[in-house]
Amino acid sequence: AVYIRWGRTSCLNGSRLLYTGLVAGSHNDHKGSGYNRMCFPLLPDYGDDLHQDGSQNGALIYSYEYETSSWSDASSPWNGVHNAPIVCAACEASLGGVLTVPGTDVCPSGFKTEYTGYIMANHYSQYTGEYLCVDKQPEKGTGTTNRNWGRFYPTEFACGNLPCRSYTQGYEVTCSVCSPDGDISGSIYTRWGRNDCPSTSTLVYKGRAATEYYNNYGSGANPLCVTEKPTFDYVKAGRQNSGSRLWG
Repeated sequence: AVYIRWGRTSCLNGSRLLYTGLVAGSHNDHKGSGYNRMCFPLLPDYGDDLHQDGSQNGALIYSYEYETSSWSDASSPWNGVHNAPIVCAACEASLGGVLTVPGTDVCPSGFKTEYTGYIMANHYSQYTGEYLCVDKQPEKGTGTTNRNWGRFYPTEFACGNLPCRSYTQGYEVTCSVCSPDGDISGSIYTRWGRNDCPSTSTLVYKGRAATEYYNNYGSGANPLCVTEKPTFDYVKAGRQNSGSRLWG
């Protein structure tokens, strides 16, 4: 299975590197184009038959950078990367499908860790982007900084329907990207609205559905199945209200 390692230019644990690139997508303040973020290769091919100079007034793609000034203390995983371009790597795992588990940096039983990180997305007040698992030891890309076209912010829990005793208000949301370790085969899917699997499938983990607050424009468009047993690593005390949020 192929996956993107957001925030790094290498692959781990026997996965094969396919290409490296920079993260790009729609402008944070534009309503249109795609909500999904992409890993663009460093040497793009424009296609001689379709290329036209100048703007054709269609969809637009912008480079992305870390927006982490509120998380710049010495212990922060984003210390030193604020405003820097975000790199990425396309990796091919050696076995089966790849699973992203939001809310924990520990992979389920039967899976090995490809990488761990933090959920990042657009600011909650901007237009909708995508919740992605960005490596907890991020690299800086080269090139112009502080463009403010596309920005990735850390994501914090906003408890309520997510029980506060487990999903601590204001805590940064961790994540793990996992691949089968051994004999696990078949496709991995989320069964929304239930915490069990049909008799023909194997339960990997249980969780709760979470996304941005219904009347906010920003953060991520993609709802997440957040594990019911969250783990935390770096925590910026208190709710920052200066990034992305995750509500139940």
